Amino acid sequence: MSELLNVKNLQAGYGRAEVLTGLNLRLRQGEVVTVIGPNGAGKSTTLNALMGVLPSKGQIFFDGEELSSLGLEERVMKGLALVPEKRELFTTMSVEDNLVLGGFRPMKLGQRDWKEGLEQVYQLFPRLKERRE
Repeated sequence: MSELLNVKNLQAGYGRAEVLTGLNLRLRQGEVVTVIGPNGAGKSTTLNALMGVLPSKGQIFFDGEELSSLGLEERVMKGLALVPEKRELFTTMSVEDNLVLGGFRPMKLGQRDWKEGLEQVYQLFPRLKERRE
């Protein structure tokens, strides 16, 4: 199996409060990994640092490419994504806008069939289509 994610000496925090110090992580393609711990253990900080939501130090390699200098949108375009844990995503946006945002990468890449994914969601969850606006 090829290496999908390699994190070396990741450091991140909030202002002067450093939450992560020297995190190293290696994941191979096909592996399933969970991040668990009590409140305040650094789970969200780790995931937000990997996505570029939080400033961090260290190296992050995704599918062999170094991402540390890339912003959030660029990391998403490379195929890295974070699924929020809360039910409400962007409450000021419509249901359809939230779903379109989920299809951001294929849309941005110009894939013509990105709207088919939206229709598949509506077929699976007809209530979403009813409430799309």
